[in-house]
Amino acid sequence: MMGGSVMADDIAYRVNHPELSTFIMDWPNPDDRPFRATRIRFTAFRTVLAHYWAGGFHPRALSPLTVENAILERGFGPNVAPPPGLMDPRKGPIGDARTIFQTNFAFSRGVRAQAQVVHAGYWQAAHPDAEGYRPDQIGRYSEVNLNRIQIAGELHVKSGTVLSPERIPDLDAPLDGSMLYGEASWEDRGQMGRTSGRDLVEAVLLDIHFFQHLARHPHVKIKASILQDQLLGDGEATVRRHGGNKALARLRTEARAANTADGGRMLCDFIEPETLFWEAWKVLPDGDKGAIAREAIGAFLERVEAAAAIDPRPESKGADPMEWHRHRIHPVLWKALDGVGLKAKDPVRRELKLWKEREDEYLARRPCFSQAGLEPPWAE
Repeated sequence: MMGGSVMADDIAYRVNHPELSTFIMDWPNPDDRPFRATRIRFTAFRTVLAHYWAGGFHPRALSPLTVENAILERGFGPNVAPPPGLMDPRKGPIGDARTIFQTNFAFSRGVRAQAQVVHAGYWQAAHPDAEGYRPDQIGRYSEVNLNRIQIAGELHVKSGTVLSPERIPDLDAPLDGSMLYGEASWEDRGQMGRTSGRDLVEAVLLDIHFFQHLARHPHVKIKASILQDQLLGDGEATVRRHGGNKALARLRTEARAANTADGGRMLCDFIEPETLFWEAWKVLPDGDKGAIAREAIGAFLERVEAAAAIDPRPESKGADPMEWHRHRIHPVLWKALDGVGLKAKDPVRRELKLWKEREDEYLARRPCFSQAGLEPPWAE
Protein backbone atom coordinates (compact mmCIF):
# COMPACT_ATOMS: atom_id res chain seq x y z
CA MET A 1 0.00 0.00 0.00
CA MET A 2 2.98 2.33 0.50
CA GLY A 3 4.49 1.74 -2.95
CA GLY A 4 3.51 3.42 -6.20
CA SER A 5 0.04 4.95 -5.98
CA VAL A 6 -1.88 1.89 -4.73
CA MET A 7 -3.19 3.58 -1.57
CA ALA A 8 -4.44 6.64 -3.43
CA ASP A 9 -5.93 4.49 -6.18
CA ASP A 10 -7.76 2.25 -3.71
CA ILE A 11 -9.24 5.31 -2.01
CA ALA A 12 -10.24 6.81 -5.37
CA TYR A 13 -11.81 3.50 -6.42
CA ARG A 14 -13.85 3.39 -3.22
CA VAL A 15 -14.96 7.00 -3.74
CA ASN A 16 -16.34 5.82 -7.10
CA HIS A 17 -17.83 2.64 -5.64
CA PRO A 18 -19.71 3.30 -2.39
CA GLU A 19 -21.61 0.05 -2.95
CA LEU A 20 -18.68 -1.82 -1.40
CA SER A 21 -19.59 -0.60 2.09
CA THR A 22 -23.34 -0.27 1.57
CA PHE A 23 -24.70 -2.96 -0.74
CA ILE A 24 -21.84 -5.46 -1.06
CA MET A 25 -19.30 -6.07 1.69
CA ASP A 26 -21.54 -4.59 4.40
CA TRP A 27 -24.74 -2.62 4.88
CA PRO A 28 -24.80 1.12 5.66
CA ASN A 29 -23.71 1.92 9.22
CA PRO A 30 -21.67 4.67 10.90
CA ASP A 31 -18.73 2.36 11.66
CA ASP A 32 -17.70 2.16 8.00
CA ARG A 33 -19.31 5.19 6.42
CA PRO A 34 -18.52 5.44 2.69
CA PHE A 35 -16.18 8.11 1.41
CA ARG A 36 -19.02 9.36 -0.79
CA ALA A 37 -21.66 9.39 1.97
CA THR A 38 -22.34 13.16 1.76
CA ARG A 39 -21.47 15.88 -0.71
CA ILE A 40 -19.10 17.55 1.76
CA ARG A 41 -17.34 14.27 2.52
CA PHE A 42 -17.04 13.41 -1.17
CA THR A 43 -15.51 16.81 -1.90
CA ALA A 44 -12.98 16.36 0.91
CA PHE A 45 -11.74 13.07 -0.52
CA ARG A 46 -11.70 14.37 -4.08
CA THR A 47 -9.66 17.39 -2.94
CA VAL A 48 -7.02 15.43 -1.02
CA LEU A 49 -6.62 13.06 -3.99
CA ALA A 50 -6.17 16.03 -6.33
CA HIS A 51 -3.41 17.36 -4.05
CA TYR A 52 -1.75 13.94 -4.14
CA TRP A 53 -1.60 13.77 -7.93
CA ALA A 54 -0.44 17.39 -8.12
CA GLY A 55 2.59 16.42 -6.01
CA GLY A 56 1.45 18.22 -2.87
CA PHE A 57 2.59 15.41 -0.54
CA HIS A 58 5.96 14.77 -2.23
CA PRO A 59 8.98 15.48 0.02
CA ARG A 60 10.34 17.90 -2.58
CA ALA A 61 7.15 19.90 -2.09
CA LEU A 62 7.10 19.62 1.72
CA SER A 63 10.87 19.24 2.43
CA PRO A 64 12.26 15.80 3.35
CA LEU A 65 10.39 14.20 6.24
CA THR A 66 12.04 12.93 9.41
CA VAL A 67 10.94 10.93 12.43
CA GLU A 68 10.17 14.23 14.14
CA ASN A 69 7.39 14.92 11.64
CA ALA A 70 5.66 11.67 12.59
CA ILE A 71 6.25 11.84 16.35
CA LEU A 72 5.05 15.45 16.60
CA GLU A 73 2.42 15.10 13.84
CA ARG A 74 3.40 18.07 11.72
CA GLY A 75 4.69 19.09 8.31
CA PHE A 76 2.61 16.70 6.23
CA GLY A 77 1.01 19.29 3.99
CA PRO A 78 -0.15 19.31 1.35
CA ASN A 79 1.74 22.02 -0.46
CA VAL A 80 -1.01 23.64 -2.54
CA ALA A 81 1.51 24.98 -5.09
CA PRO A 82 4.09 22.20 -5.52
CA PRO A 83 6.81 22.42 -8.17
CA PRO A 84 6.14 20.45 -11.37
CA GLY A 85 7.63 17.07 -12.19
CA LEU A 86 7.06 15.29 -8.88
CA MET A 87 4.45 12.76 -10.02
CA ASP A 88 4.25 10.36 -12.93
CA PRO A 89 0.58 10.40 -14.02
CA ARG A 90 0.84 6.69 -14.82
CA LYS A 91 2.85 5.46 -11.82
CA GLY A 92 2.65 7.92 -8.93
CA PRO A 93 5.47 9.58 -6.95
CA ILE A 94 8.78 10.04 -8.77
CA GLY A 95 11.92 9.13 -6.83
CA ASP A 96 13.63 6.36 -4.89
CA ALA A 97 11.91 4.01 -2.44
CA ARG A 98 12.27 6.44 0.47
CA THR A 99 10.81 9.31 -1.53
CA ILE A 100 7.85 7.20 -2.58
CA PHE A 101 7.29 6.05 1.00
CA GLN A 102 7.46 9.60 2.36
CA THR A 103 4.95 10.79 -0.25
CA ASN A 104 2.48 8.05 0.62
CA PHE A 105 3.03 8.37 4.37
CA ALA A 106 2.34 12.12 4.18
CA PHE A 107 -0.71 11.39 2.03
CA SER A 108 -2.04 8.94 4.63
CA ARG A 109 -1.80 11.70 7.25
CA GLY A 110 -3.49 14.10 4.87
CA VAL A 111 -6.38 11.71 4.32
CA ARG A 112 -6.80 11.26 8.07
CA ALA A 113 -6.77 14.96 8.90
CA GLN A 114 -8.60 16.37 5.90
CA ALA A 115 -11.00 13.68 4.67
CA GLN A 116 -11.61 10.83 7.13
CA VAL A 117 -12.80 13.26 9.79
CA VAL A 118 -15.28 15.02 7.49
CA HIS A 119 -18.78 13.75 8.27
CA ALA A 120 -17.32 10.55 9.68
CA GLY A 121 -19.60 8.18 11.56
CA TYR A 122 -20.69 9.46 14.99
CA TRP A 123 -19.27 12.90 14.11
CA GLN A 124 -21.79 14.71 16.32
CA ALA A 125 -20.79 12.60 19.36
CA ALA A 126 -17.28 14.06 19.47
CA HIS A 127 -17.26 14.63 23.20
CA PRO A 128 -14.40 13.57 25.53
CA ASP A 129 -16.87 11.83 27.83
CA ALA A 130 -18.62 9.89 25.07
CA GLU A 131 -17.44 6.31 25.48
CA GLY A 132 -15.74 5.04 22.35
CA TYR A 133 -16.30 8.24 20.40
CA ARG A 134 -13.48 10.51 21.61
CA PRO A 135 -12.71 13.40 19.25
CA ASP A 136 -9.41 11.83 18.16
CA GLN A 137 -11.21 8.58 17.31
CA ILE A 138 -14.08 9.97 15.24
CA GLY A 139 -12.10 9.86 11.98
CA ARG A 140 -11.67 6.11 12.06
CA TYR A 141 -15.40 5.56 11.48
CA SER A 142 -14.94 5.27 7.72
CA GLU A 143 -15.00 2.42 5.22
CA VAL A 144 -11.19 2.56 5.35
CA ASN A 145 -9.19 3.80 8.33
CA LEU A 146 -5.58 4.99 7.97
CA ASN A 147 -5.03 5.87 11.64
CA ARG A 148 -2.77 2.87 12.20
CA ILE A 149 -0.19 3.73 9.56
CA GLN A 150 2.39 4.71 12.20
CA ILE A 151 6.08 4.31 12.94
CA ALA A 152 7.91 3.05 16.03
CA GLY A 153 7.83 5.67 18.79
CA GLU A 154 4.40 7.07 18.00
CA LEU A 155 1.56 6.57 20.44
CA HIS A 156 -1.02 3.85 19.86
CA VAL A 157 -4.16 5.52 18.50
CA LYS A 158 -6.38 4.05 21.22
CA SER A 159 -4.31 2.99 24.25
CA GLY A 160 -1.69 5.74 24.07
CA THR A 161 1.17 3.26 24.65
CA VAL A 162 4.48 3.80 22.84
CA LEU A 163 4.71 1.66 19.71
CA SER A 164 7.70 -0.69 19.31
CA PRO A 165 9.78 1.13 21.96
CA GLU A 166 12.81 -1.09 21.29
CA ARG A 167 12.96 0.19 17.69
CA ILE A 168 12.48 3.95 18.17
CA PRO A 169 14.71 5.73 15.59
CA ASP A 170 16.60 9.00 16.09
CA LEU A 171 14.35 12.03 15.90
CA ASP A 172 16.25 13.55 12.97
CA ALA A 173 16.46 10.31 10.96
CA PRO A 174 14.90 10.44 7.48
CA LEU A 175 11.49 8.78 7.47
CA ASP A 176 11.42 5.42 5.67
CA GLY A 177 9.43 2.20 5.47
CA SER A 178 11.66 0.25 7.84
CA MET A 179 10.37 2.43 10.68
CA LEU A 180 6.75 1.25 10.47
CA TYR A 181 5.73 -0.44 13.70
CA GLY A 182 4.96 -4.14 13.68
CA GLU A 183 1.19 -3.83 13.38
CA ALA A 184 1.03 -0.81 11.07
CA SER A 185 -2.03 -1.37 8.94
CA TRP A 186 -4.50 -0.19 6.35
CA GLU A 187 -7.85 -1.06 7.96
CA ASP A 188 -10.79 -2.12 5.84
CA ARG A 189 -13.79 -1.44 8.08
CA GLY A 190 -16.39 -2.10 5.39
CA GLN A 191 -16.64 -5.81 6.18
CA MET A 192 -19.75 -7.42 7.61
CA GLY A 193 -19.45 -10.33 10.04
CA ARG A 194 -18.40 -13.58 8.37
CA THR A 195 -20.05 -16.97 8.56
CA SER A 196 -16.99 -19.16 7.93
CA GLY A 197 -13.22 -19.10 7.83
CA ARG A 198 -13.25 -19.66 4.08
CA ASP A 199 -15.61 -16.71 3.69
CA LEU A 200 -13.19 -14.44 5.53
CA VAL A 201 -10.13 -15.67 3.62
CA GLU A 202 -11.84 -15.13 0.28
CA ALA A 203 -12.84 -11.59 1.28
CA VAL A 204 -9.26 -10.74 2.26
CA LEU A 205 -7.82 -12.25 -0.94
CA LEU A 206 -10.35 -10.30 -3.00
CA ASP A 207 -8.88 -7.08 -1.59
CA ILE A 208 -5.27 -8.20 -1.98
CA HIS A 209 -5.67 -9.35 -5.57
CA PHE A 210 -7.54 -6.18 -6.47
CA PHE A 211 -4.71 -4.08 -4.97
CA GLN A 212 -2.37 -5.94 -7.31
CA HIS A 213 -4.72 -5.08 -10.17
CA LEU A 214 -4.57 -1.41 -9.17
CA ALA A 215 -0.77 -1.54 -9.13
CA ARG A 216 -0.96 -2.58 -12.79
CA HIS A 217 -3.65 -0.02 -13.66
CA PRO A 218 -2.79 3.11 -11.63
CA HIS A 219 -4.31 6.58 -11.39
CA VAL A 220 -8.01 5.96 -10.88
CA LYS A 221 -10.03 9.00 -11.94
CA ILE A 222 -12.87 10.27 -9.74
CA LYS A 223 -16.39 10.06 -11.15
CA ALA A 224 -18.30 13.31 -10.66
CA SER A 225 -21.64 11.53 -10.49
CA ILE A 226 -23.02 8.01 -10.21
CA LEU A 227 -26.55 6.66 -9.89
CA GLN A 228 -25.99 5.81 -6.23
CA ASP A 229 -25.63 9.52 -5.45
CA GLN A 230 -29.45 9.48 -5.29
CA LEU A 231 -29.06 7.60 -1.98
CA LEU A 232 -26.03 9.51 -0.71
CA GLY A 233 -25.15 13.13 -1.48
CA ASP A 234 -28.49 13.72 -3.21
CA GLY A 235 -30.50 11.72 -0.65
CA GLU A 236 -32.47 14.69 0.65
CA ALA A 237 -33.42 15.72 -2.88
CA THR A 238 -34.53 12.15 -3.58
CA VAL A 239 -36.75 12.03 -0.48
CA ARG A 240 -38.27 15.43 -1.32
CA ARG A 241 -38.88 14.52 -4.96
CA HIS A 242 -40.47 11.14 -4.38
CA GLY A 243 -41.62 11.26 -0.75
CA GLY A 244 -42.62 14.89 -0.44
CA ASN A 245 -41.64 17.84 1.75
CA LYS A 246 -43.44 16.37 4.77
CA ALA A 247 -41.30 13.24 4.68
CA LEU A 248 -38.10 15.30 4.61
CA ALA A 249 -39.36 17.62 7.35
CA ARG A 250 -40.08 14.61 9.57
CA LEU A 251 -36.53 13.29 9.06
CA ARG A 252 -35.05 16.68 9.91
CA THR A 253 -37.14 16.99 13.07
CA GLU A 254 -36.06 13.52 14.21
CA ALA A 255 -32.44 14.30 13.36
CA ARG A 256 -32.40 17.52 15.39
CA ALA A 257 -33.70 15.68 18.43
CA ALA A 258 -31.11 12.92 18.04
CA ASN A 259 -28.19 15.32 17.45
CA THR A 260 -29.10 17.37 20.51
CA ALA A 261 -29.24 14.23 22.63
CA ASP A 262 -25.69 13.23 21.64
CA GLY A 263 -23.82 15.60 23.94
CA GLY A 264 -26.05 18.60 23.33
CA ARG A 265 -23.50 20.60 21.30
CA MET A 266 -24.52 19.90 17.72
CA LEU A 267 -27.70 21.95 17.25
CA CYS A 268 -28.57 20.99 13.69
CA ASP A 269 -30.94 18.85 11.65
CA PHE A 270 -28.21 16.84 9.92
CA ILE A 271 -29.75 13.53 8.89
CA GLU A 272 -27.45 10.55 9.35
CA PRO A 273 -26.40 9.25 5.90
CA GLU A 274 -27.43 5.72 6.84
CA THR A 275 -30.96 6.87 7.73
CA LEU A 276 -31.17 8.95 4.56
CA PHE A 277 -29.87 6.07 2.44
CA TRP A 278 -32.76 3.75 3.26
CA GLU A 279 -35.40 6.49 3.29
CA ALA A 280 -34.30 7.48 -0.21
CA TRP A 281 -34.19 3.86 -1.35
CA LYS A 282 -37.74 3.20 -0.15
CA VAL A 283 -39.27 6.11 -2.08
CA LEU A 284 -37.33 5.60 -5.32
CA PRO A 285 -39.39 4.35 -8.29
CA ASP A 286 -38.75 0.71 -9.21
CA GLY A 287 -36.98 1.71 -12.43
CA ASP A 288 -34.45 3.84 -10.55
CA LYS A 289 -33.86 1.06 -8.02
CA GLY A 290 -33.23 -1.36 -10.86
CA ALA A 291 -30.72 0.99 -12.48
CA ILE A 292 -28.84 1.39 -9.19
CA ALA A 293 -28.85 -2.39 -8.72
CA ARG A 294 -27.42 -2.82 -12.22
CA GLU A 295 -24.71 -0.25 -11.49
CA ALA A 296 -23.69 -1.79 -8.15
CA ILE A 297 -23.75 -5.45 -9.19
CA GLY A 298 -22.03 -4.74 -12.49
CA ALA A 299 -19.23 -2.85 -10.74
CA PHE A 300 -18.74 -5.60 -8.18
CA LEU A 301 -18.61 -8.22 -10.92
CA GLU A 302 -15.84 -6.23 -12.63
CA ARG A 303 -13.92 -6.02 -9.34
CA VAL A 304 -14.16 -9.77 -8.73
CA GLU A 305 -13.12 -10.61 -12.28
CA ALA A 306 -10.16 -8.22 -12.14
CA ALA A 307 -8.99 -9.82 -8.89
CA ALA A 308 -9.57 -13.33 -10.24
CA ALA A 309 -7.29 -12.62 -13.21
CA ILE A 310 -4.42 -12.19 -10.73
CA ASP A 311 -5.34 -15.00 -8.31
CA PRO A 312 -2.36 -17.42 -8.45
CA ARG A 313 -4.17 -20.42 -6.95
CA PRO A 314 -4.30 -23.29 -9.47
CA GLU A 315 -7.86 -24.19 -8.47
CA SER A 316 -9.05 -20.69 -9.40
CA LYS A 317 -8.25 -21.18 -13.09
CA GLY A 318 -11.45 -21.84 -14.99
CA ALA A 319 -13.57 -21.61 -11.82
CA ASP A 320 -16.55 -19.29 -11.31
CA PRO A 321 -14.90 -16.18 -9.80
CA MET A 322 -18.18 -15.12 -8.16
CA GLU A 323 -18.81 -18.41 -6.36
CA TRP A 324 -17.36 -17.12 -3.06
CA HIS A 325 -18.62 -13.58 -3.54
CA ARG A 326 -22.12 -13.78 -5.01
CA HIS A 327 -23.69 -13.95 -1.55
CA ARG A 328 -22.05 -10.66 -0.57
CA ILE A 329 -24.47 -8.71 -2.77
CA HIS A 330 -27.38 -7.37 -0.70
CA PRO A 331 -30.63 -9.24 -1.47
CA VAL A 332 -32.52 -5.98 -2.09
CA LEU A 333 -30.42 -5.49 -5.23
CA TRP A 334 -31.42 -8.86 -6.66
CA LYS A 335 -35.06 -8.04 -5.92
CA ALA A 336 -34.70 -4.62 -7.58
CA LEU A 337 -33.54 -6.33 -10.80
CA ASP A 338 -36.83 -8.20 -11.18
CA GLY A 339 -38.67 -6.69 -14.10
CA VAL A 340 -35.63 -4.75 -15.35
CA GLY A 341 -35.02 -5.30 -19.04
CA LEU A 342 -31.49 -6.64 -18.97
CA LYS A 343 -29.98 -7.44 -22.35
CA ALA A 344 -29.35 -11.09 -23.18
CA LYS A 345 -25.55 -10.70 -23.05
CA ASP A 346 -25.52 -8.52 -19.95
CA PRO A 347 -23.32 -10.28 -17.35
CA VAL A 348 -25.61 -9.00 -14.60
CA ARG A 349 -28.46 -10.96 -16.17
CA ARG A 350 -26.36 -14.11 -15.92
CA GLU A 351 -25.57 -13.32 -12.29
CA LEU A 352 -29.26 -12.86 -11.48
CA LYS A 353 -30.01 -16.28 -12.98
CA LEU A 354 -27.22 -17.93 -10.96
CA TRP A 355 -28.43 -16.23 -7.78
CA LYS A 356 -31.98 -17.46 -8.23
CA GLU A 357 -30.84 -21.04 -8.90
CA ARG A 358 -29.17 -21.28 -5.47
CA GLU A 359 -30.76 -18.43 -3.54
CA ASP A 360 -31.26 -20.36 -0.29
CA GLU A 361 -27.66 -21.53 -0.28
CA TYR A 362 -26.30 -18.04 -0.86
CA LEU A 363 -28.57 -16.50 1.76
CA ALA A 364 -27.29 -19.04 4.30
CA ARG A 365 -23.79 -17.62 3.82
CA ARG A 366 -24.90 -14.16 4.92
CA PRO A 367 -24.77 -13.11 8.59
CA CYS A 368 -27.97 -11.92 10.20
CA PHE A 369 -28.48 -8.20 10.60
CA SER A 370 -28.93 -8.32 14.38
CA GLN A 371 -28.23 -11.03 16.93
CA ALA A 372 -30.79 -9.28 19.13
CA GLY A 373 -33.50 -9.64 16.51
CA LEU A 374 -33.75 -5.95 15.59
CA GLU A 375 -35.66 -5.15 12.42
CA PRO A 376 -33.28 -4.34 9.51
CA PRO A 377 -33.67 -0.81 8.11
CA TRP A 378 -34.49 -2.16 4.64
CA ALA A 379 -37.48 -4.19 5.82
CA GLU A 380 -40.73 -3.24 4.12
